[in-house]
Amino acid sequence: MSKHDCNKCGDIQKILCTASEQSSDPACFESEFPKSEGFYGHHLTNISKDRFLEPRNAKCQLCLVLSQSRIGIQPVHANPEQDHANENPDELRALPFAHVSRLVDDLSVVKAPMYALLIGQRASFKSIYEMIDKARNGVAVLSRSQDALSLFSPRIVPEYHDSSTTRGWIQYCQKYHKLCLPTSSAVRGLRLIDCKSRTTRVAKDDDQYIALSYVWGKSGRSSNLNTQYASDSLELPTVLPQVIEDAINVTLSLGYDYLWVDKLCIDQNDPGMKHYQIQQMDIIYERAVLTIIAASGIDQDDGLAGVSTPRMAQTRIEFKHASLSWVVEPQHAIRSSRWSMRGWTFQEAVLARRRLVFTKEQVYFECNAMACREDLHTELDSLHIEEKTQVKDIFRAGMFGRKRLFGQMDPKTLPVYELWTHYWACVEDYSRRELAYSTDALNAFQGIINRFRSHGTKGLGEVLGLSFPAEELDTRSKYLHLSLCWYHDGPSNIERRPQFPSWTWAGWSGGASFTVSMPYSNLFFDTSLENLAFEDRSGKRLELCRNEHQNIPPNSEILFLRLKARTIPANWFVYSQYPQPKVSRRPPEMQTGASWKVSGYDADLYLSEKGISNTELAGELKEGLTWRCIYIGWAAGYWLMLLKRTSLGIWSRAGVFVVTYYRGAQQFHGDKVDYVEYTIG
Repeated sequence: MSKHDCNKCGDIQKILCTASEQSSDPACFESEFPKSEGFYGHHLTNISKDRFLEPRNAKCQLCLVLSQSRIGIQPVHANPEQDHANENPDELRALPFAHVSRLVDDLSVVKAPMYALLIGQRASFKSIYEMIDKARNGVAVLSRSQDALSLFSPRIVPEYHDSSTTRGWIQYCQKYHKLCLPTSSAVRGLRLIDCKSRTTRVAKDDDQYIALSYVWGKSGRSSNLNTQYASDSLELPTVLPQVIEDAINVTLSLGYDYLWVDKLCIDQNDPGMKHYQIQQMDIIYERAVLTIIAASGIDQDDGLAGVSTPRMAQTRIEFKHASLSWVVEPQHAIRSSRWSMRGWTFQEAVLARRRLVFTKEQVYFECNAMACREDLHTELDSLHIEEKTQVKDIFRAGMFGRKRLFGQMDPKTLPVYELWTHYWACVEDYSRRELAYSTDALNAFQGIINRFRSHGTKGLGEVLGLSFPAEELDTRSKYLHLSLCWYHDGPSNIERRPQFPSWTWAGWSGGASFTVSMPYSNLFFDTSLENLAFEDRSGKRLELCRNEHQNIPPNSEILFLRLKARTIPANWFVYSQYPQPKVSRRPPEMQTGASWKVSGYDADLYLSEKGISNTELAGELKEGLTWRCIYIGWAAGYWLMLLKRTSLGIWSRAGVFVVTYYRGAQQFHGDKVDYVEYTIG
């Protein structure tokens, strides 16, 4: 926090003081700082283009904040005399902070005037989305001193974690939130760290414990922390990774004695015990009173910001009767963290009932019914509905529930179709994360699978990551067939995982997308596949679409997908490198400038297989020897699976074509398309 005494931006200081004084009177504020039709925000003043590109005075916090508040920066001529900056100056504008931050849909609930400050060309203020994007990385918020306790007013974040604030959030949740009550039974064979005695022991059913979610780092599995679990009580090593040491201190400061950390509570040298615990990962995190998430560092040696090391200094400038605070969006900081890139940590956060995330700037709390952050004042009663069981729908949804409103994230409350689409949303998020070991592709997702499986008649079955209704035999085939319509659409980090078949998303690293949208609240998929079955290592067939009670073997035993499908004639495929404008599912920035047509209709190719160009593929498709394409079905387009021959009689899934056309193109249904049996590995 600093006072302002820089004479190089004194004119801006005077304008901000005037703005804060008049903000209590909307009419007066509008008269002094008018809006422009078609543009967002109140115009405070003009600023030359070459001003605040870089902080004029490194010691001046206001200069620094203003330089960070620019949007849509344009290059400036090297010679200021040749620049026409004053002919078309930038503008300093003030927008309601609650609007830019998307904290609430109904701005009327925010009584105190608080403004986000942004600098840019007038055209930059035409679209609110650019400003929202800027605010995620940090935004300057002007507020009055008298509004310090108003809803969403900026707060001073202490240098170190204040456990009293966190305890208040947890206690409020425990007192009122029915959505945050545990629903699973006790974990079998669970071990916990006794933070006071610094030993590990077998847990009792009624032990309340906190769990830790963190990034192992390079030392990972070769860590010397693993000890022999022969006795009931084991002393912890003298020296622990800093993140574990900090988590022990936080656990005690919150009034709890026990902590669960995978590295110390699962014997990493015992494959049987490890597998046993992995199968219970959903229960371990769901039963924890709280999950501490370490999103402030790179790995286990960095610790928790605000515990063993101070947080990043908060910029706050005091004026007369007002202040200017630099506010960083915690959800964006979490998504940008190393923790958010790791595969194992995805389920740890999603499965938890309550999460306390340590970022470099503050802590962020999210349970199944509300979200809180240290840097903004939030009076909890005002956020909640009358019964206090969850926050009102007008407030921003949490980040761990796929943007669902609080109270709508519980799989038990969802119909089968929504449950199934929610499962695939989790696949999309998880598959974009990194794994040190390809063999963990399903292990690190097992808790999510268990969560969706354990809901009685509404539960989902699963085969190597493909999901289907566990009890609805009449619709099971359509769900399974549609589950084959995942695809890769993004950067070139796609790699084959040979430990898994190619027909499952788990058989590939890289983000798997699943954006088949339905215009209805239930499944509509016109499928064309027949006789779909899975085959395990022993040659036993698993016909889930015909046998409701057939036992599903372990995923490690399943190898092949067998089906009967219509084979698309090779002469239907045409590739043009310089096409005419076409209808495409991809946004303009994702289009490649090349075009496929299938039977004369525009198509998008989502290729997983590497090492072949579009031109080469077009030529080899016509030969019909190495490559073939089969018709899966119709849902907002015709979905075709691209296959590559790997050995005699065995094919590999190599990608997907999506043909953009309205339903009813008879070419894909008529007698001209032959059915052929395929074995896909």
